[in-house]
Amino acid sequence: MSMEILMQYVTFALMAVGVLAFLTALITQVIKEMPGLRNIQTNVVAFVTALILTALAVVIACIYYNITLLWYYIVAAVIASFIVYLVATGGWERVAEIWRRTRWEKIEPEKVEAANAEAANAEKYTWELSEREKEIISKMP
Repeated sequence: MSMEILMQYVTFALMAVGVLAFLTALITQVIKEMPGLRNIQTNVVAFVTALILTALAVVIACIYYNITLLWYYIVAAVIASFIVYLVATGGWERVAEIWRRTRWEKIEPEKVEAANAEAANAEKYTWELSEREKEIISKMP
């Protein structure tokens, strides 16, 4: 397999994840306020939507390209649905934060010191009401 074909497949896969994540977010926003789904967490609705859409996309792709549908295609679709769910719910930020917490990437000491100093300065400032604000609040019913 040449590098060009591999890059083409990777591009198609990323495009499919993007489209599926968009559809997942859109459908979740539309159906999450339905009477039967109000009591269920939005994350669960989004994951089930991603699971259904990803499996359905694999089945449709196999039909369209005349490929025999094998059981491990559906297993791969279930695994891919986790990625679609993460992209649809903005979970990449959480994954990136976990990655940073594990210290796998090299952290520059200057950035750590600057962040700690900024956090220390933020604690020094407190919110105080001015005399005018206190007067307005005291007149409120």
